[in-house]
Amino acid sequence: MTVMKSETATQNTRLVRIQFLLAALMWTAASIMLGSRSIGWLAHLHFGALLAALALILGWVKQHYIMRRVAGDAIVRIAERGPEANVLGFFALKQWLLVGLMMGGGIALRLSGLVPTPVLGTLYATVAVGLLLGSGRFWQALALGA
Repeated sequence: MTVMKSETATQNTRLVRIQFLLAALMWTAASIMLGSRSIGWLAHLHFGALLAALALILGWVKQHYIMRRVAGDAIVRIAERGPEANVLGFFALKQWLLVGLMMGGGIALRLSGLVPTPVLGTLYATVAVGLLLGSGRFWQALALGA
């Protein structure tokens, strides 16, 4: 009986760690994609470095006041879910809908041509910095086995 409990606990820990890894990879990959696109838009501008610096500051603020809490909520959600939970449920439905809305909004802004590329580049870089810094919470939870 003790062996079965130990195996179940090990399996639960493994599933939790996989979900932390998936969340960390998702936020990190999204930040790399957005950051790469923003670099392409800002790099050729005479004032691109200034806009990139602004994006770094705004991205840190976004991470500090928004992404840190969102990541913390997701970490608690992952840790509290049972072993039968869907592995892609590491984010709540509301969070997945927000991801879709943000992606759709970013694509719509980019394709519309209504937003100048310096503004779009700064916006993308801001979101990229926030996501990359926020992903650190997931990487930390993975490393600590929380």
